[in-house]
Amino acid sequence: RYTNPVGGTENLRKNLGEAVRLLDEAGYVLQGSTRMTPEGKPFTIEILLDGPTIEPVAENLVTNLGRIGIGVTIRSADSAQYQDRLRNRDFDITYNAWGETLSPGNEQLDFWGSAAADTASSRNYSGIKDPGIDALIQKLIYADDRETLIAATHALDRVLLAHQIIIPSYAAVDERVAMWNRFSHAKIPTYSVGFPTAWWWDEEKAAKTGGK
Repeated sequence: RYTNPVGGTENLRKNLGEAVRLLDEAGYVLQGSTRMTPEGKPFTIEILLDGPTIEPVAENLVTNLGRIGIGVTIRSADSAQYQDRLRNRDFDITYNAWGETLSPGNEQLDFWGSAAADTASSRNYSGIKDPGIDALIQKLIYADDRETLIAATHALDRVLLAHQIIIPSYAAVDERVAMWNRFSHAKIPTYSVGFPTAWWWDEEKAAKTGGK
């Protein structure tokens, strides 16, 4: 069963050591301080970004991969150029996100399906084609019950991680809301703020904060 490496500063040295071992094993050896491809060329990577906002996150890869001899550069393109390169799969690494729900469905075909791999407008940015993934997506879409849906989703997640087409970065576990304490709300579903449909003006709270 595949498990993703555990990150964090305490594991960084261990993970980089494992990366060096795998690179050496695959023929990507060091010459001086530069890691070379099996063809004898410097191993370089360009990270394509849609503007500079996420550059601080990408800089971690520049620093850490540089420690093991890989030359990494960041390219922050304007939106038009970024979208063009994304559609044409003209990048080494790009920073992206796939919005998910608690009930995954047809969108997974666009994210990971083989038919979407050669479609420029799809979100299968890696171009992955795997009959096993296609089968799991179908299992997920046509699940007869919640238990089957969850099991298929977990299986799909494990297979995608095992393909190592994505480097997990971070996830925001909270949604930040600035407000006056003048409102009450019903029990809110997981991962939902519920505003404004489940919120109402609370006269008692408003009185305490000087509201009218």
